[in-house]
Amino acid sequence: MYRGESVDTAEMLKLSEALGRYLPKQPEPMAFDPDEGVDPHQKLIDMVDRWIDAKEAEEAVREATEVEALRAENAELKAAIERLSGAPKLLPAPEAKPIDGEVLPPKPVPPQPVSSEEAERRRQRVANDRSVEHKVMGNQRRDEPWRPLVGGGSTDFFWNGTGGRSW
Repeated sequence: MYRGESVDTAEMLKLSEALGRYLPKQPEPMAFDPDEGVDPHQKLIDMVDRWIDAKEAEEAVREATEVEALRAENAELKAAIERLSGAPKLLPAPEAKPIDGEVLPPKPVPPQPVSSEEAERRRQRVANDRSVEHKVMGNQRRDEPWRPLVGGGSTDFFWNGTGGRSW
C-alpha cells in the first residue's frame, strides 16, 4: 500500500470489521433531545440559580461550624476563668528593714504646695540662668574633623585655589 501497490478492497473491509469488534460500544443516539424547545437563556439562568443556591448552602454550613467552634472556645474560656478565680491573691510586700547597718533610701515625699511669691521667685531664677546657653552656644570647637566637609575650617579651598581643585 505504501509502495504504490493496488489495494484489495475486500481485504480492507474484513480488516476494518475485525477492528470494529474491539472498539467499545457506542451509545445509541437518543431519539428525544431533553434540551429541545428550551430557551438557552433560561437554561443559563437556571444554572446560575442552582450555583447560587449551592454557595448559600455551603456558606450556611461553614457559619454553623464556625459558631459551634466559637461556642466551644467560649466554654473553655469560662472554665479557665472559674478555675483561676479561686486562686489566692498576692500578698503585699513586707516593709524593708535594714540588714547589718544597711542604709535604706528615704521614702519619697510628695511635693508640697508653695506660695505664689515662692513660685515666681523660682521661675525667675530658672529664666535668668544663662549658664546653659553659654555652655552650649559659647563652646564652638573649631577642630571638629567633619567641619571642612560642611564648609567650615579652611577657607582657601574655595577662594584662593591653593587647596583642592584649581580650576
